[in-house]
Amino acid sequence: MIRSFRTGEQGQAIVEFAFVLPLVLLLIVAVADFGIAYQRSVQMANAVREGARYGSVFPLRVDASGNADPENMKYRVKREASSFPLGDADIQVFYEQANVNPPTSYAAGSAGATTYAVTGNAVRIQATTRYTPLTPFAALLFPSGSVTLSGTAVMRIE
Repeated sequence: MIRSFRTGEQGQAIVEFAFVLPLVLLLIVAVADFGIAYQRSVQMANAVREGARYGSVFPLRVDASGNADPENMKYRVKREASSFPLGDADIQVFYEQANVNPPTSYAAGSAGATTYAVTGNAVRIQATTRYTPLTPFAALLFPSGSVTLSGTAVMRIE
């Protein structure tokens, strides 16, 4: 008989499955966690690129007061990065002087920054946020328990 079982081995497959199932589930969730972090990293890069593009056309539209004004660079970055929280403090806007090595940066809102928001110079946008993994195993891989995601984009002011 082909399907004969020896006595005592009838529950062996269930026991092996019970041992392997938690590891397989942890691996699946860890892969999903990595996918979410990668997706947010790509979305962050796209968001700062969109903000820099808007800033290259409208260089002086920076809302330092934190208002939800759709006509500013920070709002554009936050709108593109809509799947994760990004505050005004997480986004920095700089103007860089052209043909200077290394580039001289002036933060938006600082004294004299508007004089550098002119055609030929560049606008640089940086954004940073933190991602906390869903799985405890993935969180153990990072000392702070989370991953820092950042993006930077530079475009010439038109």
